[in-house]
Amino acid sequence: MNTSFSISETLSTAWAIAKKNAWIVMGFTAVQFVVMFVFTTIIALFLNETSTTGALVQNVIIQLADTFIACSSPFLFFT
Repeated sequence: MNTSFSISETLSTAWAIAKKNAWIVMGFTAVQFVVMFVFTTIIALFLNETSTTGALVQNVIIQLADTFIACSSPFLFFT
């Protein structure tokens, strides 16, 4: 099995895909910003930000949601 590859070829292919999907990536970033803003606002209503524990729990929940969105995004526009 031939497993050799060229770094320059890989980078040029990745750049071509990124250029082709630039508007999709920017649109997804805008949608993600709005969703995370709404999500943060809703969580802030239910958790007490004045306590350290409330702020920590809020940040953990937001980071988990953001990680899920970021990890699932390539499947949305590269498949």
